[in-house]
Order: sequence, then C-alpha cells, then structure tokens
Amino acid sequence: MRHYQFWACDDGSDEVLLSTSGNYKAIMWTLVNDHQEYTALVSPVFTTKELEDFYQNFDEDTRDYNKEDVLKIIGRNPNWS
Repeated sequence: MRHYQFWACDDGSDEVLLSTSGNYKAIMWTLVNDHQEYTALVSPVFTTKELEDFYQNFDEDTRDYNKEDVLKIIGRNPNWS
C-alpha cells in the first residue's frame, strides 16, 4: 500500500476525511498516532517491541482513550506475547 484514503458520505456528499501516503507501516502509524484509530494496532506489521513501547508510552491524559482498552486491542495482535 502506498496511498490510503478514508471516505465518508455522512453529510450527504462524498468527502475525503483522511488521505495519507507511505509504506504500509507508516500508514498504520498515521492511523494510530494522528487519528487515534487504535484498531490498526491489531495488524501484524507491528512488532512486539513496538506494541510494548506504544503501550508503555500511552498517555490517557493526552489521548481520548482508556489505556486498559488499548491493551485489549493490542492483545488481539498476533505478535503480542
């Protein structure tokens, strides 16, 4: 994957809500870090070390998500030990 677009038609007409480019891992990190789409962490592209680091550095005060819920999502990643 080199380019990703997320489209929606919630307001009646089609609109691009997100457009990003890069390799697959970079796009997944964009979804996680910039758009708080933590379900992307299930992707096997993330290593155990990356998942551990992300979880350890996750700050509930600066993100709109519960750390316990993030751990449940990470737990679905096949690389999570």
